[in-house]
Amino acid sequence: MEEIRLLLDKLEKMLRTSKKFFGSSIINTKEFLSLISKLRTTIDKNFVSIDEVNKLRRELEEKEKQLQLLTNDILNNNEIVMQAYEYANKIKNQANEEAQNIIDEAEKYVYKIMINFEEELKKLLNFVANTKKNIELNLEANKVGVKKVENTESTRSELKKVNIKVK
Repeated sequence: MEEIRLLLDKLEKMLRTSKKFFGSSIINTKEFLSLISKLRTTIDKNFVSIDEVNKLRRELEEKEKQLQLLTNDILNNNEIVMQAYEYANKIKNQANEEAQNIIDEAEKYVYKIMINFEEELKKLLNFVANTKKNIELNLEANKVGVKKVENTESTRSELKKVNIKVK
């Protein structure tokens, strides 16, 4: 969980310190930062922290130690000892399964979020690459005296693909 936060913080810092292109950002920074904020909120709402899982495991280990002490106290009565041991193992197995299920679900959710995030970043990178290529072509055309060709509709459609609003 902490690694995800660090990555999000780095991404946020990159956006805040990104260079401007002709006085404007290539992407809508507010929307992008809002997405990061929503990701943090969603992660916080839908996950049990690793610290909490570890706390539950520590509590389980402590209870297991206590049970072991009680078991040693009643070793003379084999039937009670066997029942207590089976019950303790059942509780331990259930707690371990629940903890593993929580961890598995958390990892699946983070993976899904990262895939979606990666796709959005790919769209943004494609848009930047296409814009850069268009600018390079226009610069080359200006050098040889060819009139600049602007494909406004194509540019607008590219911007819509990456959720950037055009005024």
